[in-house]
Amino acid sequence: MKTSFEPYEGAEPYIFVSYARKDMKQVIPLLDALHLAGYRVWYDKGIQSGKRWADSLAEHILKCSVLLFLVSRASVDSVECYDEVIYALREKRTVVPLYLEDVKLTPGLEMKLHTLQWRRMSDYRGSMDFAVSFERESAFAPCKDLMEWHNSGGIRWAIRDGELTIIQRTPDSMPDYSKENAAPWKERSEEIISAVIASGVTRIGSHAFYQCANLVSVTIPDSVTEMKEAAFEHCASLASVVIPSRVYKVGDWAFNDCGSLENVVLLEGVKEIGYVSFQNCFNLSKVIIPNSVQKIGKHAFQECKKLMEISIPDSVTDIGYAAFYHCANLSGVKISNKITEVNQFVFSGCHSLTNVTIPDGVIKISVCAFHYCNNLTDVIIPDSVQHIGESALNLCPKLSKVSVPSNAYIHERAFDSTTEVIRR
Repeated sequence: MKTSFEPYEGAEPYIFVSYARKDMKQVIPLLDALHLAGYRVWYDKGIQSGKRWADSLAEHILKCSVLLFLVSRASVDSVECYDEVIYALREKRTVVPLYLEDVKLTPGLEMKLHTLQWRRMSDYRGSMDFAVSFERESAFAPCKDLMEWHNSGGIRWAIRDGELTIIQRTPDSMPDYSKENAAPWKERSEEIISAVIASGVTRIGSHAFYQCANLVSVTIPDSVTEMKEAAFEHCASLASVVIPSRVYKVGDWAFNDCGSLENVVLLEGVKEIGYVSFQNCFNLSKVIIPNSVQKIGKHAFQECKKLMEISIPDSVTDIGYAAFYHCANLSGVKISNKITEVNQFVFSGCHSLTNVTIPDGVIKISVCAFHYCNNLTDVIIPDSVQHIGESALNLCPKLSKVSVPSNAYIHERAFDSTTEVIRR
């Protein structure tokens, strides 16, 4: 594990964080939260090679405005943490103890810290709630960069050097926006190159980043459980995205028309890919669909012309109408064995498909399911198929023959007239 930023080095006041390395799992979210909230932070990763460790620590304590002591069993037992705290007190630096857990201080620390105002992490909703609470304390004010923060519903946001930061301010979640009632940062969308949604935010509202045309990257934390419709629609410069595991559904139209999007990773836990969610992502070449996904919505990947292969896991029971319509370079597809119908136009216009195996268990191959797959040469149709609809494999001129179950209904225009249909 590592932080998302480098330790501060400069002449401005900053927070020195004293911690035990055994606590890194708790420390890193705190460091990141302080950074996202706009504070200058130093931690011991910043020691330069070739310098004596104790000298470097002392120098950074002397230059700091506040020492934040993260109190735990490990830090109480740490000689280094003890030395840092005692030195900071001796040099009249403000020391703020934050208890990560209930622990009894050593007599020496008790004697030095008993008069200080201490805090407990359990009193906050999370790391970001703790970081935001600093605003009310004058000791931390000099350590904060001059960022103009704005309150909007349950969130706060600021833009600095092209980066939009969104943090949770109250238990209320990010609201839904619309084309008419745009997100509050929409007027400055041309400035936004990257977006960091801080841990603690649980919801990305509809149209939240709609038409942020210069947005290249976005960080979505594990705390997010909802991603609503058109959340990133028309983000023409967005290059890649990772959807966290707690997001149940990638909202309808969520990434529609993100023309620069090349790589999408959905983490294990995502259940549904919504309607038109990745349509017109013309440069999308790689999608990882986890075994947790159960439904792929209508037009979900329509016109993803650079998508070359897709593996639809066996957890998927429903692939919607035209889900992969006109994915012209799609040459390899593995279809879930849990579906019972290959829906209408699902793979229509996939010109690079050469062979397809319909899973055993499919009952119906619907209208135009593989229509105009003009390089398709081989289709394996299982005995479970009972219905092959109109134009299901029409305009597939290289499909010279196909074997079908003897009792299956076949529409008179299901195949080209040049395709030999063999009943078995």
